[in-house]
Amino acid sequence: MKKNALYVLLIMLSVFNLYSQNNSTQNIQNQILDQHNYYRQLQGVPDLIWSDELAADAQLWANKLAASEQMMHSNMQWGENIYYSTVFSNPKDVVDTWATEQKYYKGEPVSSQTVHLYGHYTQIIWSSTTHIGCAYSVSANGNYYWVCEYSPPGNYIGRKPVTNYKINKN
Repeated sequence: MKKNALYVLLIMLSVFNLYSQNNSTQNIQNQILDQHNYYRQLQGVPDLIWSDELAADAQLWANKLAASEQMMHSNMQWGENIYYSTVFSNPKDVVDTWATEQKYYKGEPVSSQTVHLYGHYTQIIWSSTTHIGCAYSVSANGNYYWVCEYSPPGNYIGRKPVTNYKINKN
């Protein structure tokens, strides 16, 4: 009987350790950066570089969103994508959710009438953006608030995110 309890304990510790490794800060950072760069590579634009400064700002804003239980953009000088979920989301899935907007974007200049349709996606692929920092925070109610900050920002009205946009069938 003691042997079975020991096995169960060892299995539980192994699962917890695996979960902790898969959700470490470094692993989350790598996943979110890799997924952003996946979409950028499809458009032939340079990969983003991680910025601890942007990540710190993202953490501050994610904490504010979680404390207020509201979804709203900050007034920071960076480009910004935000995401909300009632359960922990895989960082890849967060970026993929923003990128689903690619179905609305056809290569035209960003306009104030259409940026709400695809602005998350165009920020991901904005060719002059070079750095990213992201973070998430959990509210008292257990909701997850994700924030990514981008520098320099994108989504300038009247401009295109990339010169020669390639429509993807993902």
